[in-house]
Amino acid sequence: DALPSDYRKGDDVFFDPSLDAIPEDVVAASVNGGDAIIMEYREIGLDDTGKMIIELVPLNPAFPSFRSDRAEILIYGVQCEHRRYKRRAR
Repeated sequence: DALPSDYRKGDDVFFDPSLDAIPEDVVAASVNGGDAIIMEYREIGLDDTGKMIIELVPLNPAFPSFRSDRAEILIYGVQCEHRRYKRRAR
């Protein structure tokens, strides 16, 4: 539900764990050790120690975002491909 209509059940979405996320990338991540989620990566700015604060923003704005200065965020990979297959009427 947190994904917009661009993503449909049955789509194949591929993530590359070797890529470093840059702003506006779609990433697979976990927040506070929870299940994997798909969100947009953004950079907020540097904290007092010089570490970048990141924000994960849902692709559907009806859901909450998460910030690395308020939650533990682990990025699993950056989306590198999204395949949608033709749906046939039955």
